[in-house]
Amino acid sequence: MTPPRKKLPAWIQPGEWIAASLLALGALFLHVTFFTRVGALWRDEVNSFDFASMPLGQAHALLRYDSFPLLTTVLLRGWIHAAGGADVALRVYGLIVGVLFLAALFFAGRALGGGPPLVSLALVGMNPWMVRTVDSIRPYGWGIVLIVATLGCAWSAVRTQKPAWLVLTAVAAVASVQCMYQNAFLLAAILLAGAFTAWRASDRKTALGLLGAGALAAASLFIYLPGIRAAGEWGMLIRAEIPISRIVKVLAGTVDAAGPVYVGLWIALVVLALVTGVLALRRKARTRRSSAPSPWSSRARRTWAQSWPPRCRPSPGTTSR
Repeated sequence: MTPPRKKLPAWIQPGEWIAASLLALGALFLHVTFFTRVGALWRDEVNSFDFASMPLGQAHALLRYDSFPLLTTVLLRGWIHAAGGADVALRVYGLIVGVLFLAALFFAGRALGGGPPLVSLALVGMNPWMVRTVDSIRPYGWGIVLIVATLGCAWSAVRTQKPAWLVLTAVAAVASVQCMYQNAFLLAAILLAGAFTAWRASDRKTALGLLGAGALAAASLFIYLPGIRAAGEWGMLIRAEIPISRIVKVLAGTVDAAGPVYVGLWIALVVLALVTGVLALRRKARTRRSSAPSPWSSRARRTWAQSWPPRCRPSPGTTSR
């Protein structure tokens, strides 16, 4: 399903991997720096630790006061039992999630049929705000890792048409929404895009399999409906209107966390994506027009040649000489 990459000079591919390795080492350095300097747990991390220290039944009953499903609580609970609940042990847990995030970027980049994820590593992997978000003892890290992995699995299913990738997509999809409710929206976009692409390629099984993975992920969230409804009883106390300007401000602060150079890179990337999309649509339209049958196609010319010159038949009552 993925078109092969154009033939490039022999030095391009090794150069890409060298650049990706340097970027990955730089990102890893940022994760290690965060690990060594972040210090003790902050307020929301303490909340995650407290939930993981509760019996699971009690944690489930108190989900109305939390903003995330239970999977990350179970994972953190297992880590605490295995490695202890000291700050250093918990920071190692966060560092492992950070390394898995970098691995997920490489996996998704390769699954999408491209080379190493140079742009993702440069703009996302090395963003200080992203490093802090992924490595913190919060559900965001696992949620980001799993949604990126789901993207790679879904496109691998579309590209290879192998049932094994559909199974992995379903597992990753369920796990991603079990970490973060917000992942449901990203998951819907990923699976609908994959299903549409597979359907256009007449691969009905893969398309239906991806839709089935989405349905399974949605069904897995039904167990949280009572807690979500109960949260509405007290959520009005902290509910506030969030204007678009606030969202834009937070987004700008996230992008600007790495400095003004990164803001310019993001703007250039958005412009490049728009231009590339427009050019692709125009190229597709030209290809469609050029492939349309012409009145002077080879078949039309052959028919015309066979019918020329016209044959004149004598009128009734006349004698041909």
